[in-house]
Parts: sequence; structure tokens; C-alpha cells
Amino acid sequence: AAEDTKPTVVEALCVTNVIGPMELLRLLLPRLRTARGRVITVGSLPADHPVPLQSFYAATKAAMPGYTLSIRGELRGHGASVTHLKPGDVAPAIKPATGPPNDAYRAACARVTAARAREMAVAPPATQVAAAVTRLLRSSRPPAVVAVVAWPLCYDKINLCSQTPLRVA
Repeated sequence: AAEDTKPTVVEALCVTNVIGPMELLRLLLPRLRTARGRVITVGSLPADHPVPLQSFYAATKAAMPGYTLSIRGELRGHGASVTHLKPGDVAPAIKPATGPPNDAYRAACARVTAARAREMAVAPPATQVAAAVTRLLRSSRPPAVVAVVAWPLCYDKINLCSQTPLRVA
């Protein structure tokens, strides 16, 4: 739960999921324009559809789509492009670094853990995400945002609510 998460864990998530990728892309921009290159930033669908007990992870992952889409606009007309990839659950799962829940959240944690176990049983392998990256790099006109999910049809409902439609890889 959020209240059980140590500040050092929050800081590490911010550095890993926000500051590091933003700074790297910022530094790459001059060469990206010159080479008319392509960058793929990697986020996570839970950023748009957060689940309980992953608040800081979802919050840090939510920063990159806005940054990526803004940079994509800045690069328009320069022959370079940026796409944001949003994998859903990918096996094996990354376990939350929040530590054991306190008593107030123990039951919720058990429900979320059980639900995640069911989801992970049908999650696509990491090779599916790698294949999506390969297709994006080979594409002559990559989309702004691409999702990699186990059940593509469930994301039709997400697209009804999203400002930036997802393309499923």
C-alpha cells in the first residue's frame, strides 16, 4: 500500500521510470533529428488503468506517455519519430517493492495477489514485447502509442475512454 512504501522505493521508481528515460531522450534529440532516427519509450498499461497496491509504480509510469507524445510533436517535420509502447502484464511478473502490507490492507493485498496470479497465467511472454519493438522499428510510419496485451479485444473498451487510441501489437 502507498502508506507502507518507503521514500527510497519511491525515489528509485522516479529515477528509473521518469528521470532516467526523460534525460536520455532529451540528450538523444539532436542526434535523433540528424539521423532521422526512431526511439521507443516503454511504459505500462497499469499507468492508465492502475490497480490497488501499485500506486507509485502506476504514477511513475504515467509520466512517460505525455513526455513521449510531446517530444513526438516537437520532432514532427524532422524525419525522426518517437513511439510509446505500453505492455500489459508480461510473464514473469515484476513484484511490487512495497514490502508486506499493514493490517488495514492485508485482505486487499490477498485479493490483488490472487487476481494478478490469474492474469499472469495467460500473460504474453517477453518475446511478444520484443517482437512489437521489432515491428515498430521496421515500420515506415510508426503509431504514437502501441499496446502489447494478452487479450486485444478488451482494449476496445479502453480506446473508448482514451485520448490517444491504442494500437494493439
